[in-house]
Amino acid sequence: MSGAEPPQVCHADCMFMDLNMTQVQLDALPPVVSVSKVAGLQLAEASQHNATITLWLPHYSSFDFNVVLLWIIAVGTFVVAGIWAGRDSLGDEHAFLKADGSQEGNASMWQVESQMITQGGAVAFLIIASGSLLLLYLFLDKAVYIILMVLFSLSGIQALAAALTPLCAWLLPHQTINPPIGRVPVHATMSLGLSVATVAVWLAFRTSSWAWALQDLLGVSLIVMVLRQLRLPNLKVACVLLPLSFAYDVFWVFIQPHLTHGDSVMVKVATGGDEHWQLPMLLTIPAFRLSPAVGPVILGFGDVLLPGLLGVYTRTFDLYHNTSWQASYFWPNVLGYVVGLLLTYLALWFEIGGSQGQPALLYLIPCTLGVTLVLAASRRQFTMMCSDDTFATADTEGSADLEANAPLANVTGYQEL
Repeated sequence: MSGAEPPQVCHADCMFMDLNMTQVQLDALPPVVSVSKVAGLQLAEASQHNATITLWLPHYSSFDFNVVLLWIIAVGTFVVAGIWAGRDSLGDEHAFLKADGSQEGNASMWQVESQMITQGGAVAFLIIASGSLLLLYLFLDKAVYIILMVLFSLSGIQALAAALTPLCAWLLPHQTINPPIGRVPVHATMSLGLSVATVAVWLAFRTSSWAWALQDLLGVSLIVMVLRQLRLPNLKVACVLLPLSFAYDVFWVFIQPHLTHGDSVMVKVATGGDEHWQLPMLLTIPAFRLSPAVGPVILGFGDVLLPGLLGVYTRTFDLYHNTSWQASYFWPNVLGYVVGLLLTYLALWFEIGGSQGQPALLYLIPCTLGVTLVLAASRRQFTMMCSDDTFATADTEGSADLEANAPLANVTGYQEL
């Protein structure tokens, strides 16, 4: 067996076996390898012609690229959702879209309606989330899996269409078609068609090795759409929702297994239960070939959504109060999210609390909400940010300027990024 040089021929359908070099010495490897049926038949035929068959142990990189890629996707989603939702909020407040439809601001043609989260809604959300988690754990079967797939597919079509609409409107401005149902903008038809086609391809090939990219695209679109629709009205609600989410995540990953002397309910559901259903409520990156990871790296939607709500709030606060880059709350939140994800990966690497997985919110909430609270206290804005009129107390002169020049103000907000 050669431990350094690869064989001269390696069939495309070879199957790479997982092996941890810290557990097995090179000279103690058993002469066993897993191959596909086709490769096995080829090897059997070759052995009849006095061919030499050797085992090769490839060199695995110590750098995990799939972790880096997932980190980029999560942080990018956090930033894009915050910026886009902040743009929406300015459009809602300063009436970029006129009520009579006679004058439309080009920057706000694709706004979505937003809903404020109350303190009661924050508590109800965590109760419903825990109940849903238990139901999935107890009753996850093929029928439930199909229902989840249908719901995710329908939501994905809507979310991806909303994300593609600005691009399609830019490519095909002021163009319409006239089907029997009435005049329809071409960009709306185009974005819907692309979304339906994307979901259809993902459903047809969801078990393929490349299908994770489409699933993550739909997942990112869904997260962005939700963050554009749900808003925190003030920091007080954030101080209810996010600590409860912190406790929820820690309980179901670390505490519940010790109480029940069994597997973590959350980890079990996230990994698809006993049948290992490929649930779509996750951002996932598969283990690349020769990667040290033995399986996909996953991140739940909630690990982007919940800190993202605070990110959207701080971005909106920055825009309403015309804060400079140095006095921003949003960009320190982005930095806190980056650090929180890095701490999560370090905890996974060192298996803090065990090897069953990590509650990402354990690290993300202190790094985002904690940063916001410290900044608000140091800038003497904590009381204002906790009040019900957080955005009504914006600088009067700045607000007047925005109302007088709404489209220009919207563009200016982007140029300050």
